[in-house]
Amino acid sequence: MTQAGILDLFGEENIYGSIDDAFDRAREILDLPKLGRPKDFIPTL
Repeated sequence: MTQAGILDLFGEENIYGSIDDAFDRAREILDLPKLGRPKDFIPTL
């Protein structure tokens, strides 16, 4: 991501490891309340 310039393009503060965290960042930008991860969330790899 660094070599491709993605961090410079989007900013490191806008890169997240999960879609839920990314959606919460989008909600923050849009001045909407955060929802967080579902209560029954079980991370898998």
